[in-house]
Amino acid sequence: MASVRHKLLLAALALLSLFVALIWGYAALRGPSPQSVFQAIGLVLTSAFVFAHLLGLASGGYLWKSGVFSGRVAFLVKAATVYFAMATLFAVAGNALAASLLNSLYG
Repeated sequence: MASVRHKLLLAALALLSLFVALIWGYAALRGPSPQSVFQAIGLVLTSAFVFAHLLGLASGGYLWKSGVFSGRVAFLVKAATVYFAMATLFAVAGNALAASLLNSLYG
């Protein structure tokens, strides 16, 4: 049986996933523009988008490790956690690559 903490974390994970999906949906459906998606949505939403990935990874990892949920809910928790982990890994690797490039150019 899931405790209140697990249910709240599941709700948070669902809201974070919905928020991230809405941003990706906006990026996919918006028309051509000279601005990037993150310029168009502004600094606050961009920061929330980035931070949502870290929170989603933390809450999803905790729920996955606890093993409280089963069936479809467990599958969705694992799918969301894998997405958040891969997106975070991709961002960290991209930042490391950019830092390495800048270091080799100007270091």
